[in-house]
Amino acid sequence: MDKTMSFDDPRRPVMLAADLATLDSEEIIEGYRDAREGFPCSGNRSRSYWHGWRNGMVDSGRMKTEPEMMLLIKNVLATKSMPRWG
Repeated sequence: MDKTMSFDDPRRPVMLAADLATLDSEEIIEGYRDAREGFPCSGNRSRSYWHGWRNGMVDSGRMKTEPEMMLLIKNVLATKSMPRWG
């Protein structure tokens, strides 16, 4: 994560299951699909969209897994708290 990134920055990576649960699932899916199609992520998107976009970039092989992604996975597994959307 960029050390200059503020807490309010929507590009701030999600690292906790409790944080993930606050995101909008439809926006996550939209970001994920856009990344899988190779669309760039513009600056005025929500944190939910950015989260989905990052994951879509990794899953499509366009970006390497970030350490913050691994922290989120470990936290979800440790807390056994995967969000239920919908």
